[in-house]
Amino acid sequence: MTAIHASFEIENLKCGGCSNTISKAIQEFTETTGTVVDMENSMVSFNHPVEFDVDAVKVKLAGLGYPESGRAEGFSKMIGVARSYVSCAVGKMTK
Repeated sequence: MTAIHASFEIENLKCGGCSNTISKAIQEFTETTGTVVDMENSMVSFNHPVEFDVDAVKVKLAGLGYPESGRAEGFSKMIGVARSYVSCAVGKMTK
């Protein structure tokens, strides 16, 4: 199985709690490996098989309040910020 590296910038990444939530969410996709959350640059990266749908990860992260940079606007952007605060708090409690 050939692994491909995916990397993209996300919004609302603030702290270790956020990072923990994001890592756990990506790791729920059993096909992914090597998850890295770069808080300084608001980047996430992971390895996956060729046939894996990276958009599924993007949808999952957006639902938690961490959309891909530039994807959320207006009201949905405000909702994403609110969701990220909840996800952040959960991430802090489940380290």
